[in-house]
Amino acid sequence: MEGIEMLTETERLLLMAAGVHGLGPNTDLSCANTARVVDQALRWLGLTAEEIRRGLNEPECHPVSEEVYNVLVRMTHQTHRDGPGPAPERPGKALFEGGGNWGVPGDASSPPAWPHFNSCRLTAHGERIALELLEQHPEYREKG
Repeated sequence: MEGIEMLTETERLLLMAAGVHGLGPNTDLSCANTARVVDQALRWLGLTAEEIRRGLNEPECHPVSEEVYNVLVRMTHQTHRDGPGPAPERPGKALFEGGGNWGVPGDASSPPAWPHFNSCRLTAHGERIALELLEQHPEYREKG
């Protein structure tokens, strides 16, 4: 599929994490907790459950947690009750769609909420890429 080779390792892991959790484009955003996606990607990166818990609650404890979450923020197209919000910072077609507080791109004074307090799901384009990646990497097909 066009574009897979342009994805970073973290972007690939986030897409596959959403895929294994079944967070496709038809998922109700109110039930698509972002923390599950970030948590899964961090597990695949080798963090322990304790490191993940501490990192998502206190980013200075484990900066990888914040780095992974920031990648997801840049990949996510925000939605609002009254229509689409800001486009993702990552160039190209949107791979994730998010609900809740994703912050204001480029404005450090308006950061996104913690991953526990917003939601995300794959766009149709993101789901196609996630499924192809999971086909290529069967070792990631299980939740960890």
